Amino acid sequence: MTTNLSTDDQNLFQGTMLILPCYSCTKETMGWHAAYFRHLGFNVLLPDLLGHGDSSPGLGFGIKDAQLLEQIIHKHHELPKPLLVTALSMGAYTAAHLQHQLDVDGMIWIAPSVQFDDAVSLYPQLSGSRWHRLIPATSLRKGAELALKKANITLAQTNLLDYPPLSRSLVLLSDHDLIAPYDHYLAWSELPHIDLFNLTEYQHFLMMAITPDKHEMIFSWLKQLAPLAAQTAHAVEQNESD
Repeated sequence: MTTNLSTDDQNLFQGTMLILPCYSCTKETMGWHAAYFRHLGFNVLLPDLLGHGDSSPGLGFGIKDAQLLEQIIHKHHELPKPLLVTALSMGAYTAAHLQHQLDVDGMIWIAPSVQFDDAVSLYPQLSGSRWHRLIPATSLRKGAELALKKANITLAQTNLLDYPPLSRSLVLLSDHDLIAPYDHYLAWSELPHIDLFNLTEYQHFLMMAITPDKHEMIFSWLKQLAPLAAQTAHAVEQNESD
């Protein structure tokens, strides 16, 4: 699958994009997303979440990561504005809690994960591994709860229905995604600041890629985002004058 980007879109936007990876992904595996937003003109922050890549050991399950990222970002007083967040799958846990600590201008949530124990119990249906399917769903749920308890995190903290996006947000889902089903978040469509889209027939792993239709949705949404609108218009005028 190929996503073609136009040179007309290069450096069209300004600001900082914080990318919050999905579970098991590192800054290297998320490099494609960083390159994508860099092409559009954003300054990109791409951290390894706790227990991933070069980060400190011990999983934070996205929750503890929010506390650390808030401290790190506040140290960078000269980050280009506006501050936007793109979160993928379990990275939405981090975004949901980080938004209460930072002044975020807009967010893109791609396949935000259901509550952690539900996600863990559903994962074997996605992996295709027969070994995973030998473990009863009840055991998987118990293991998920024990892992969170060890990290001093509650299941309720991973229930995104209790932590909806607060700023202007684009949420991309699929009715074929077991980990982030469209119907699970359908009530958010009634919130005026959230644009909810159903990308039918996309499974969870494919939701992680910026496909041509996702690029079109993200690009169109960014052009309409209030903090970026004036800057985008200025950039277009400057390009035309050049």
